[in-house]
Amino acid sequence: FSHTSGQKTMLVLCIAYYVLFLIATLFAAKINTRSTWAGIVLNITTFFTFLVPLFLALVYYEEQDELYRYPKEYPPGYFETKETVLLCAEVGGIILFLVLLQPFFKRLYRSWFAKPEE
Repeated sequence: FSHTSGQKTMLVLCIAYYVLFLIATLFAAKINTRSTWAGIVLNITTFFTFLVPLFLALVYYEEQDELYRYPKEYPPGYFETKETVLLCAEVGGIILFLVLLQPFFKRLYRSWFAKPEE
């Protein structure tokens, strides 16, 4: 693996883990008892939600950086656009988290807490 390939692989793994934890969270919501593992996956899913847009943007730009290997090949304004997109991904992740907090995560936490323990 090259340097950027290793970074891209790590970012893709982070996204894949998030998807797995999200699926586990939705699966745990269907179970009729409260378990420790369900609370853990719910916490991890909640905490990492705001990072998903940033990870997706970084994977995209890792792909782009593989296309442009030398500084002379980058199109004009590439780095300014990259910084703007990454800033928007950071802010968008926070907005996504805040939008999902009340209707989605609060409902999952209340449902998990209201279930009888194992």
